[in-house]
Amino acid sequence: MREKPTETNDREFECLICTSLDDESVIMTRLQKALPSFHWGEGDSTWDKVRVWGHSTAATVKVYRYESPGPFKLTIRLAPEAADVDEEYRSIRDKVLVALDAKVWKPLEPQPVSLVKPNGRFPATYEFECDLRFDQIVTLLTNSQLWHWEAQRISSVTYIEGRIPFRIASRFEWNCRERLRLTGDPPRYKMEVGRWQDAPDRVPTCDQVHETVQTTILTALGALNVRPGGAG
Repeated sequence: MREKPTETNDREFECLICTSLDDESVIMTRLQKALPSFHWGEGDSTWDKVRVWGHSTAATVKVYRYESPGPFKLTIRLAPEAADVDEEYRSIRDKVLVALDAKVWKPLEPQPVSLVKPNGRFPATYEFECDLRFDQIVTLLTNSQLWHWEAQRISSVTYIEGRIPFRIASRFEWNCRERLRLTGDPPRYKMEVGRWQDAPDRVPTCDQVHETVQTTILTALGALNVRPGGAG
């Protein structure tokens, strides 16, 4: 989501922000300190949403997200009296970012890499080195808005599972059996992607998933020495 006025109001701006905070009361308390001239409120915690809002004579601010991992939507609406709209928006936005120890969300972009594809075939598993801690990888992937990522635990093994939305007959399906799994501890990690027979009219294809893993996910993690793993 780009930082620009919305289509319906040239004084209302929206952007996505990433923060490790997810408690409404904590978010509101921090915003109260950062913007004391605003009157602040928070949502009903019995609902499946995180909502904090504030208003003053100069602007209204709203921080919103469903209670699931990922970035928040920050909405800032300036009063009609605002003289320099862009400058006033950036001033409020920056105070919110500092208060929530947040940053503006940016989509992961594919990077040019030499694809790991021995004998013309993608391996089922990749091994690589990475300086990020496991919890940092969890945060990066869940905030990425690329597919759906969840931290899971079986016995003593913790892993990140990625679900891929396949488009089948023009409809997106989230419950297909294909999953990605990342395990390990710094600096050594393993990403299990698998190989499968492509079904008619289903996208992305197996090769497209592997290309996305190598060009977008692993590059975002700063993966080094990417290589086929195990017997893959």
